[in-house]
Amino acid sequence: MAVAEFTQTPLDLPGCIALAALFTAAGGRAELEVRPGWREPLNLYTVIAMPPGSRKSAVFAAMTAPLLAAEQTLVERVRPVIVEAELARKIAQRDAERRANDAANARDPQARAEALASTADATTPPSPPSRPWSHRCRG
Repeated sequence: MAVAEFTQTPLDLPGCIALAALFTAAGGRAELEVRPGWREPLNLYTVIAMPPGSRKSAVFAAMTAPLLAAEQTLVERVRPVIVEAELARKIAQRDAERRANDAANARDPQARAEALASTADATTPPSPPSRPWSHRCRG
């Protein structure tokens, strides 16, 4: 109600966007069991149809700001983990390359080099949190 009053828009506008933001935050975690054994994820699709200049973008920005702030917090929290994982991957790749060169030159068992190479390939850094909702929500 405060957003509608502040932006001088109908109560429906921030209400619809709030519902969409809550469903976005749920991120597919809510399911409905239609009947035993048949489960479907809950989805909500909203359409805002108002004339240009009716402050839709201002309301959208106000209602999605908490999602953007939470995303930024998650990105900052996971950044050191990603950097550490990327460094571990680079180290494993270099070690695998060195072992492969040693195996080729010194006739070491090639299986060891292949195992190390596969270990380097298996070390994948996590990806940062992203906005899976950004392509669905337009302000």
